[in-house]
Amino acid sequence: MLCRVSMKPMSGLRRFGQRRGRPGSGRCRHPHPGRVKPVTGAPKLINFEPFDPASKMAKASVSIGSAKQTIVKGAFTVVSKLSLPAPDAVDAARALEAKGYRVLAVAAGESGAMRLMD
Repeated sequence: MLCRVSMKPMSGLRRFGQRRGRPGSGRCRHPHPGRVKPVTGAPKLINFEPFDPASKMAKASVSIGSAKQTIVKGAFTVVSKLSLPAPDAVDAARALEAKGYRVLAVAAGESGAMRLMD
């Protein structure tokens, strides 16, 4: 039998789910994600706005140390207005949109100086 979290074999169990030894001996002894040490220096979420169909984008504000950044994901036409995209990126997005594809973009940076992510 496999542990549901770590997907590793559980000790103390026999075939067909029959327990060996005393009851409760078939518990998983593998480390689980909840027991992992917290990450230090990770960005801290300040504000999150889920996807809004009217604005066609989702937005998050994070702080990395003392710097604050905004991260935006949404339709290419909307996100490209917030940043200065490369001319070939605009041409490629227009070509895909002309074929009927939905083109998404991600931009990050300070409010006035956002740039598209590769």
